[in-house]
Amino acid sequence: MPSRFEEDRKVLKLQRSLYGLCQSPSNFLKHLKENLIMVGFTQSQTDPCLFISENVICLVYVDDMLFYSPNETDLDIVFEKLRKLNMELKVEDDVAGFLGVLIKKLDGK
Repeated sequence: MPSRFEEDRKVLKLQRSLYGLCQSPSNFLKHLKENLIMVGFTQSQTDPCLFISENVICLVYVDDMLFYSPNETDLDIVFEKLRKLNMELKVEDDVAGFLGVLIKKLDGK
């Protein structure tokens, strides 16, 4: 128990997963899955880290996500819906370093 809150014969029960615990990634994926489903995504049956909506694809690795859509407006709509569900998102402009994989954008050729 935190100091100044100690009482004899009483313990505290965690209501949430803490960062760094072995179950944290699993709990986060469950939370993320619920939110992605609420905004219109479906989880792939062959890859549980792949989520697909009508216009956007989302790949997940622990707490990193890669969203793809040929239309940037569709991405903005998804991000806004996720933010309304109190998800904090940090949007990067460049995907070059996702999981250490070099990704190059083609010029439409």
